[in-house]
Amino acid sequence: MRVPQERKLVSILFADVSGFTAMSETMDHEVVNDVINSLWSRVDRAIQDQGGRIDKHIGDAVMALYGTPIAHQDDTNEPSIQL
Repeated sequence: MRVPQERKLVSILFADVSGFTAMSETMDHEVVNDVINSLWSRVDRAIQDQGGRIDKHIGDAVMALYGTPIAHQDDTNEPSIQL
């Protein structure tokens, strides 16, 4: 079965934790894990609350998509995240 193609305007958000590598090198692994999991919990919720979808986490970075799979009128506006 062939899926029909659709052209959309989407926004992609890339966010990275500044100074994370240097900070994590001075902390126990368990503490680093707790810190990053707490951060992703808050950031992911903020992204989803504003209509975004988490594509992936890569270490201390996150990639989120707005306007996919369902496009909305304001998806191409610059996503603003409030924590």
